[in-house]
Amino acid sequence: MIRRRPRSTQSRSSAASDVYKRQEEAERQKRYDIMLLGRYSSVEDIEAAELRKVNEIKVRINLLNANIAGLKKQLEVRQAEAAEIERSGQPVPPELPATIESLRAEIAENDRLIGRHEQERETTETRFRYDIDRFKLLHPPRAPAEPVAVEAGQAGG
Repeated sequence: MIRRRPRSTQSRSSAASDVYKRQEEAERQKRYDIMLLGRYSSVEDIEAAELRKVNEIKVRINLLNANIAGLKKQLEVRQAEAAEIERSGQPVPPELPATIESLRAEIAENDRLIGRHEQERETTETRFRYDIDRFKLLHPPRAPAEPVAVEAGQAGG
């Protein structure tokens, strides 16, 4: 005979598990908040860090784009070379098609890396937006102090 726990026991177990998960999440968020407040002193600090990180990624993308441009020029030269040899009626040396394929593969690899860096940039921007929102929640802007009116007879005296 199989004994089953009563439903109320299962519900209590599930509720206890939910409470535990919420407590774990709250603790994780608390640790993240402490790290965030320790790392940055203002929203401007977070924005500056984001700008640095995004610019680093953009530099890598620009380098890859420049590399692709160079590879495409080499590819055009090698393709023109192969076409000229074919037009002259001579056999194309076997290393030339291999070089052309190698150049195409390098271009494809650089394109793949650019895609990966673009994804990294998007992820970075999302993470920093979260950090800025969280920082603002932890440090809400203070309302400016109301100016104190000074009566004419009381000033400096």
